[in-house]
Amino acid sequence: MKHSVLSWDCCYRNFFHTAEAFAHQTFASSDFEVIFVEQRTEVASDAHNHRLGLPSLREVVSSLADRIAIRVLYLGYDPDTPFHWGRAVNAGIQASSGAIISVMDGDLLLEPDFLAKLDRHHAQN
Repeated sequence: MKHSVLSWDCCYRNFFHTAEAFAHQTFASSDFEVIFVEQRTEVASDAHNHRLGLPSLREVVSSLADRIAIRVLYLGYDPDTPFHWGRAVNAGIQASSGAIISVMDGDLLLEPDFLAKLDRHHAQN
């Protein structure tokens, strides 16, 4: 595995553009993984988006799982626990298998050659 891409949710994200963008990369899907880390429970996370009439993180991940290696980690903290970005990132790093780890926001719009460019940059530097 060359690349691990980490993102987080923590029950405040309503859109997951980054996940969808990775499903359209020109880079070989066998050479990267995408990990979303949710600080809350799956129940709390799903309820948050469903209240807004949007797909949950689990539904987004399930819809892409046949095209890319993508998964979600639920840390299980209760909704009263303050958001802690580092907690999510550290859990994602521990779970990752890539030689190169990228941490990015979950609603980024990426060009289809983003990972190819990133890979070239790392190879040259």
